[in-house]
Amino acid sequence: MIAAGAGHSAGIVAVAVPATALSLGTAADSGVLIAMMSAGGNITGLVFGARPWRWSPARLLLAALAGWSLAVGMAAWAASSPALLFPAPFLVGMCGGPSAIASSALLDTLASRAALTRSYTLMVSVWLVGGALGNAVGGAITESLGHRQAFALSACRLAALLAVGTLFRRTLETAPDALETDRRP
Repeated sequence: MIAAGAGHSAGIVAVAVPATALSLGTAADSGVLIAMMSAGGNITGLVFGARPWRWSPARLLLAALAGWSLAVGMAAWAASSPALLFPAPFLVGMCGGPSAIASSALLDTLASRAALTRSYTLMVSVWLVGGALGNAVGGAITESLGHRQAFALSACRLAALLAVGTLFRRTLETAPDALETDRRP
């Protein structure tokens, strides 16, 4: 559910960013803005994934969702100014990138070794389907209400995922005992 929701939010943002550039009269900047979002995600993904963390993967995922929600909310605010618009997608990418790594690390703790590849493939597939649906919703919201509202919807969606994840944190942090036998080499 978190993967689908995160993909959905990312899909909305992927539509809202070029819609913002178009509304500000700088449609040609859409590619640069999307590239900045990707660069932010790649840079923090590399840094985040390269170091060990003391927090559990569930707690890291919740922290990443919180930061991502705030960054997308800030993008909604920045979407009215060309000067503020350029750093906003980079910040969104910076805060979104770690959520993918934390999700993968969480899956490593929840899925048995035998089911890990299948589980990871399912998680990525669900994220992609969520992203496609987010593109459709983002287009509809942007068309009817505007690009700032699309960003706001995405931020609210991420905040809701954070709330759900917080409610289920203990479940996410505890791998079932039955799986432990499958993890032995």
